[in-house]
Amino acid sequence: MIFSCLIGIFSFILMILFVIFNSDCIPETRNALYTFLDSVFPTMFPFYVLSSILTACSPFQKMLRPLKPISRFYKLPNESISAILLGLLCGFPIGAKVTSDLYSKNLITEKEGALLASFTNNAGPIYTITIIGGIFLQNKMYGFLIWICIALSSLITGLILCKLCLNKEEKPIVNHYNTETNVDITKAIMTGLNTALYVGAVIIFFASVTSLLKQIPFFSDSVYVSLYSFLELTGGLKAMTAHITNTFPQLPSYLYCAIISATAAWSGICIHLQVCGILKASGISLRYYLIGKILSSFISFFTTIILFAVII
Repeated sequence: MIFSCLIGIFSFILMILFVIFNSDCIPETRNALYTFLDSVFPTMFPFYVLSSILTACSPFQKMLRPLKPISRFYKLPNESISAILLGLLCGFPIGAKVTSDLYSKNLITEKEGALLASFTNNAGPIYTITIIGGIFLQNKMYGFLIWICIALSSLITGLILCKLCLNKEEKPIVNHYNTETNVDITKAIMTGLNTALYVGAVIIFFASVTSLLKQIPFFSDSVYVSLYSFLELTGGLKAMTAHITNTFPQLPSYLYCAIISATAAWSGICIHLQVCGILKASGISLRYYLIGKILSSFISFFTTIILFAVII
Protein backbone atom coordinates (compact mmCIF):
# COMPACT_ATOMS: atom_id res chain seq x y z
CA MET A 1 0.00 0.00 0.00
CA ILE A 2 2.74 2.45 0.97
CA PHE A 3 4.79 1.50 -2.08
CA SER A 4 1.79 2.08 -4.35
CA CYS A 5 1.22 5.50 -2.79
CA LEU A 6 4.85 6.47 -3.33
CA ILE A 7 4.68 5.35 -6.96
CA GLY A 8 1.52 7.38 -7.42
CA ILE A 9 3.06 10.51 -5.88
CA PHE A 10 6.22 10.10 -7.94
CA SER A 11 4.18 9.64 -11.13
CA PHE A 12 2.17 12.78 -10.38
CA ILE A 13 5.37 14.79 -9.82
CA LEU A 14 6.79 13.50 -13.09
CA MET A 15 3.60 14.45 -14.90
CA ILE A 16 3.86 18.02 -13.61
CA LEU A 17 7.54 18.18 -14.62
CA PHE A 18 6.71 16.87 -18.09
CA VAL A 19 4.19 19.68 -18.49
CA ILE A 20 6.70 22.32 -17.34
CA PHE A 21 9.68 21.02 -19.33
CA ASN A 22 7.75 19.59 -22.25
CA SER A 23 9.91 21.29 -24.88
CA ASP A 24 13.08 19.79 -23.36
CA CYS A 25 11.66 16.27 -23.06
CA ILE A 26 10.24 15.93 -26.56
CA PRO A 27 13.64 15.91 -28.36
CA GLU A 28 15.00 13.24 -26.00
CA THR A 29 11.88 11.12 -26.46
CA ARG A 30 12.06 11.54 -30.23
CA ASN A 31 15.73 10.53 -30.26
CA ALA A 32 14.95 7.43 -28.19
CA LEU A 33 12.18 6.49 -30.62
CA TYR A 34 14.52 6.90 -33.60
CA THR A 35 17.23 4.89 -31.82
CA PHE A 36 14.77 2.10 -31.08
CA LEU A 37 13.52 1.94 -34.67
CA ASP A 38 16.96 2.37 -36.23
CA SER A 39 19.11 0.18 -33.94
CA VAL A 40 17.39 -1.67 -31.10
CA PHE A 41 14.42 -3.17 -32.94
CA PRO A 42 16.35 -4.42 -36.02
CA THR A 43 19.04 -5.86 -33.75
CA MET A 44 16.99 -7.43 -30.97
CA PHE A 45 13.80 -8.57 -32.73
CA PRO A 46 15.55 -11.43 -34.61
CA PHE A 47 17.17 -12.53 -31.33
CA TYR A 48 13.78 -12.70 -29.59
CA VAL A 49 12.26 -14.78 -32.40
CA LEU A 50 15.27 -17.08 -32.75
CA SER A 51 15.56 -17.64 -28.99
CA SER A 52 11.94 -18.84 -28.91
CA ILE A 53 12.61 -21.17 -31.82
CA LEU A 54 15.82 -22.53 -30.30
CA THR A 55 14.27 -23.31 -26.92
CA ALA A 56 11.57 -25.34 -28.71
CA CYS A 57 14.00 -27.03 -31.09
CA SER A 58 15.19 -30.49 -30.05
CA PRO A 59 18.28 -30.47 -32.36
CA PHE A 60 19.52 -27.36 -30.58
CA GLN A 61 19.02 -29.03 -27.20
CA LYS A 62 20.97 -32.05 -28.45
CA MET A 63 23.83 -29.73 -29.47
CA LEU A 64 23.91 -28.41 -25.91
CA ARG A 65 24.03 -31.88 -24.38
CA PRO A 66 27.81 -31.74 -23.60
CA LEU A 67 27.23 -28.52 -21.64
CA LYS A 68 24.21 -29.71 -19.68
CA PRO A 69 26.21 -31.03 -16.68
CA ILE A 70 27.03 -27.38 -15.94
CA SER A 71 23.37 -26.73 -15.10
CA ARG A 72 23.41 -29.60 -12.60
CA PHE A 73 26.33 -27.88 -10.87
CA TYR A 74 23.81 -25.09 -10.19
CA LYS A 75 21.20 -27.65 -9.02
CA LEU A 76 19.10 -26.71 -12.06
CA PRO A 77 17.50 -28.92 -14.73
CA ASN A 78 19.57 -29.73 -17.82
CA GLU A 79 17.43 -27.51 -20.05
CA SER A 80 18.52 -24.45 -18.04
CA ILE A 81 21.82 -24.38 -19.91
CA SER A 82 20.14 -22.69 -22.88
CA ALA A 83 19.15 -19.70 -20.71
CA ILE A 84 22.62 -19.53 -19.17
CA LEU A 85 24.43 -19.75 -22.52
CA LEU A 86 22.17 -17.45 -24.55
CA GLY A 87 22.00 -14.99 -21.67
CA LEU A 88 25.79 -14.70 -21.64
CA LEU A 89 26.25 -14.48 -25.41
CA CYS A 90 23.22 -12.45 -26.50
CA GLY A 91 22.86 -10.02 -23.59
CA PHE A 92 19.77 -8.68 -21.85
CA PRO A 93 16.90 -9.37 -21.89
CA ILE A 94 17.40 -12.63 -23.83
CA GLY A 95 18.06 -14.52 -20.59
CA ALA A 96 14.62 -13.53 -19.31
CA LYS A 97 13.01 -14.42 -22.63
CA VAL A 98 14.55 -17.91 -22.72
CA THR A 99 13.76 -18.47 -19.03
CA SER A 100 10.16 -17.47 -19.69
CA ASP A 101 9.98 -19.91 -22.62
CA LEU A 102 11.41 -22.76 -20.54
CA TYR A 103 8.87 -22.15 -17.78
CA SER A 104 5.95 -21.92 -20.20
CA LYS A 105 6.97 -25.33 -21.57
CA ASN A 106 7.08 -26.77 -18.01
CA LEU A 107 10.79 -27.54 -18.30
CA ILE A 108 11.69 -25.67 -15.12
CA THR A 109 9.80 -24.82 -11.95
CA GLU A 110 8.80 -21.28 -11.03
CA LYS A 111 11.49 -21.12 -8.34
CA GLU A 112 14.13 -22.36 -10.77
CA GLY A 113 12.98 -19.73 -13.28
CA ALA A 114 13.25 -16.99 -10.64
CA LEU A 115 16.80 -18.10 -9.80
CA LEU A 116 17.79 -18.38 -13.48
CA ALA A 117 16.55 -14.85 -14.12
CA SER A 118 18.71 -13.52 -11.27
CA PHE A 119 21.97 -14.17 -13.15
CA THR A 120 21.21 -14.70 -16.87
CA ASN A 121 20.42 -11.09 -17.86
CA ASN A 122 23.64 -9.18 -18.43
CA ALA A 123 25.42 -6.99 -20.94
CA GLY A 124 26.46 -9.18 -23.86
CA PRO A 125 29.85 -9.19 -25.63
CA ILE A 126 28.59 -7.14 -28.61
CA TYR A 127 27.45 -4.36 -26.28
CA THR A 128 30.51 -4.34 -24.03
CA ILE A 129 33.08 -4.61 -26.83
CA THR A 130 31.53 -2.19 -29.35
CA ILE A 131 29.67 0.30 -27.15
CA ILE A 132 31.53 0.31 -23.82
CA GLY A 133 34.98 -0.56 -25.15
CA GLY A 134 34.98 0.86 -28.67
CA ILE A 135 32.97 4.05 -28.11
CA PHE A 136 33.09 4.99 -24.41
CA LEU A 137 36.56 3.72 -23.44
CA GLN A 138 38.18 3.89 -26.90
CA ASN A 139 39.66 0.46 -26.27
CA LYS A 140 37.85 -2.71 -27.41
CA MET A 141 40.19 -4.92 -25.37
CA TYR A 142 38.98 -3.15 -22.23
CA GLY A 143 35.41 -3.83 -23.35
CA PHE A 144 36.15 -7.52 -23.85
CA LEU A 145 37.77 -7.81 -20.41
CA ILE A 146 34.79 -6.05 -18.83
CA TRP A 147 32.46 -8.57 -20.48
CA ILE A 148 34.58 -11.41 -19.05
CA CYS A 149 34.29 -9.89 -15.59
CA ILE A 150 30.53 -9.37 -15.89
CA ALA A 151 30.09 -12.94 -17.15
CA LEU A 152 32.18 -14.33 -14.28
CA SER A 153 30.32 -12.25 -11.72
CA SER A 154 26.95 -13.42 -13.04
CA LEU A 155 28.01 -17.08 -12.93
CA ILE A 156 29.36 -16.68 -9.39
CA THR A 157 26.17 -14.89 -8.35
CA GLY A 158 24.04 -17.69 -9.80
CA LEU A 159 26.13 -20.30 -8.03
CA ILE A 160 25.74 -18.56 -4.67
CA LEU A 161 21.98 -18.04 -4.98
CA CYS A 162 21.24 -21.51 -6.36
CA LYS A 163 23.32 -23.25 -3.69
CA LEU A 164 21.62 -21.23 -0.95
CA CYS A 165 18.05 -21.27 -2.23
CA LEU A 166 17.61 -24.67 -3.88
CA ASN A 167 17.29 -27.46 -1.32
CA LYS A 168 18.65 -30.90 -1.99
CA GLU A 169 15.20 -32.33 -1.31
CA GLU A 170 13.70 -30.35 -4.20
CA LYS A 171 13.55 -32.60 -7.23
CA PRO A 172 13.71 -30.84 -10.59
CA ILE A 173 10.84 -31.63 -12.93
CA VAL A 174 11.63 -33.95 -15.78
CA ASN A 175 10.05 -33.02 -19.09
CA HIS A 176 12.43 -33.63 -21.95
CA TYR A 177 11.87 -32.42 -25.47
CA ASN A 178 10.24 -34.74 -27.94
CA THR A 179 12.48 -36.36 -30.51
CA GLU A 180 10.57 -34.44 -33.18
CA THR A 181 11.02 -30.72 -33.52
CA ASN A 182 8.04 -28.85 -32.11
CA VAL A 183 8.41 -25.30 -33.36
CA ASP A 184 5.63 -22.78 -33.90
CA ILE A 185 7.31 -20.07 -35.99
CA THR A 186 4.20 -17.87 -36.14
CA LYS A 187 3.89 -17.86 -32.36
CA ALA A 188 7.64 -17.20 -32.01
CA ILE A 189 7.36 -14.15 -34.31
CA MET A 190 4.35 -12.73 -32.49
CA THR A 191 5.94 -13.30 -29.09
CA GLY A 192 9.19 -11.73 -30.30
CA LEU A 193 7.30 -8.72 -31.66
CA ASN A 194 5.43 -8.16 -28.39
CA THR A 195 8.67 -8.43 -26.43
CA ALA A 196 10.49 -6.00 -28.74
CA LEU A 197 7.66 -3.45 -28.55
CA TYR A 198 7.62 -3.65 -24.75
CA VAL A 199 11.39 -3.13 -24.60
CA GLY A 200 11.05 -0.16 -26.95
CA ALA A 201 8.30 1.39 -24.82
CA VAL A 202 10.48 1.14 -21.69
CA ILE A 203 13.47 2.69 -23.50
CA ILE A 204 11.39 5.61 -24.79
CA PHE A 205 9.76 6.22 -21.41
CA PHE A 206 13.09 6.28 -19.59
CA ALA A 207 14.56 8.66 -22.16
CA SER A 208 11.81 11.07 -21.17
CA VAL A 209 12.39 10.56 -17.45
CA THR A 210 16.18 10.95 -17.61
CA SER A 211 15.81 14.13 -19.68
CA LEU A 212 14.23 15.70 -16.59
CA LEU A 213 17.41 15.13 -14.57
CA LYS A 214 19.14 17.86 -16.55
CA GLN A 215 16.52 20.34 -15.39
CA ILE A 216 17.25 19.90 -11.66
CA PRO A 217 19.51 22.87 -10.79
CA PHE A 218 20.93 21.69 -7.43
CA PHE A 219 22.30 18.39 -8.78
CA SER A 220 26.09 18.28 -8.97
CA ASP A 221 27.65 16.53 -11.96
CA SER A 222 28.57 13.53 -9.81
CA VAL A 223 25.03 13.15 -8.47
CA TYR A 224 23.57 13.58 -11.95
CA VAL A 225 25.89 10.96 -13.45
CA SER A 226 25.27 8.49 -10.61
CA LEU A 227 21.50 8.84 -10.79
CA TYR A 228 21.53 8.68 -14.60
CA SER A 229 23.59 5.47 -14.51
CA PHE A 230 21.32 3.99 -11.86
CA LEU A 231 18.28 4.57 -14.08
CA GLU A 232 19.53 4.00 -17.64
CA LEU A 233 22.66 2.15 -18.72
CA THR A 234 23.83 3.47 -22.09
CA GLY A 235 23.19 7.17 -21.51
CA GLY A 236 24.44 6.85 -17.95
CA LEU A 237 27.70 5.19 -19.01
CA LYS A 238 28.23 7.83 -21.68
CA ALA A 239 27.83 10.59 -19.11
CA MET A 240 29.92 8.68 -16.55
CA THR A 241 32.90 8.08 -18.83
CA ALA A 242 32.94 11.74 -19.88
CA HIS A 243 32.65 12.89 -16.25
CA ILE A 244 35.44 10.62 -14.99
CA THR A 245 37.74 11.57 -17.87
CA ASN A 246 37.25 15.29 -17.27
CA THR A 247 37.13 15.28 -13.46
CA PHE A 248 39.53 12.47 -12.52
CA PRO A 249 42.05 12.21 -15.39
CA GLN A 250 44.66 10.54 -13.13
CA LEU A 251 42.34 7.73 -12.00
CA PRO A 252 44.04 4.33 -12.57
CA SER A 253 42.62 2.41 -15.52
CA TYR A 254 41.80 -0.64 -13.40
CA LEU A 255 39.67 1.42 -11.01
CA TYR A 256 38.09 3.36 -13.87
CA CYS A 257 37.10 0.12 -15.62
CA ALA A 258 35.94 -1.44 -12.35
CA ILE A 259 33.43 1.39 -11.88
CA ILE A 260 32.22 0.97 -15.47
CA SER A 261 32.02 -2.82 -15.01
CA ALA A 262 30.00 -2.56 -11.80
CA THR A 263 27.62 -0.10 -13.44
CA ALA A 264 27.17 -2.36 -16.49
CA ALA A 265 26.59 -5.37 -14.22
CA TRP A 266 23.87 -3.41 -12.42
CA SER A 267 22.38 -2.57 -15.85
CA GLY A 268 19.97 0.15 -14.75
CA ILE A 269 16.30 0.37 -13.82
CA CYS A 270 15.36 0.66 -17.50
CA ILE A 271 16.79 -2.80 -18.22
CA HIS A 272 15.25 -4.19 -15.03
CA LEU A 273 11.78 -3.10 -16.13
CA GLN A 274 12.31 -4.80 -19.49
CA VAL A 275 13.31 -8.03 -17.76
CA CYS A 276 10.59 -7.81 -15.12
CA GLY A 277 7.90 -7.24 -17.74
CA ILE A 278 8.92 -10.42 -19.57
CA LEU A 279 9.11 -12.48 -16.38
CA LYS A 280 5.84 -11.27 -14.87
CA ALA A 281 3.99 -11.97 -18.13
CA SER A 282 4.95 -15.63 -17.76
CA GLY A 283 4.24 -15.78 -14.01
CA ILE A 284 7.86 -15.98 -12.79
CA SER A 285 8.54 -14.26 -9.47
CA LEU A 286 11.06 -11.42 -9.19
CA ARG A 287 12.08 -12.29 -5.63
CA TYR A 288 15.71 -13.11 -6.50
CA TYR A 289 16.24 -10.75 -9.41
CA LEU A 290 17.33 -7.52 -7.70
CA ILE A 291 19.38 -9.43 -5.14
CA GLY A 292 21.22 -11.07 -8.01
CA LYS A 293 21.88 -7.78 -9.80
CA ILE A 294 23.21 -6.06 -6.68
CA LEU A 295 25.44 -9.01 -5.80
CA SER A 296 26.67 -9.29 -9.38
CA SER A 297 27.55 -5.58 -9.45
CA PHE A 298 29.71 -5.87 -6.31
CA ILE A 299 31.43 -9.03 -7.53
CA SER A 300 32.05 -7.49 -10.97
CA PHE A 301 33.77 -4.49 -9.38
CA PHE A 302 36.34 -6.65 -7.58
CA THR A 303 36.83 -9.20 -10.37
CA THR A 304 37.60 -6.31 -12.74
CA ILE A 305 40.23 -4.90 -10.39
CA ILE A 306 41.85 -8.34 -10.04
CA LEU A 307 41.74 -9.14 -13.76
CA PHE A 308 43.08 -5.75 -14.85
CA ALA A 309 45.82 -5.89 -12.21
CA VAL A 310 46.94 -9.24 -13.62
CA ILE A 311 46.62 -8.51 -17.36
CA ILE A 312 47.07 -4.77 -17.88
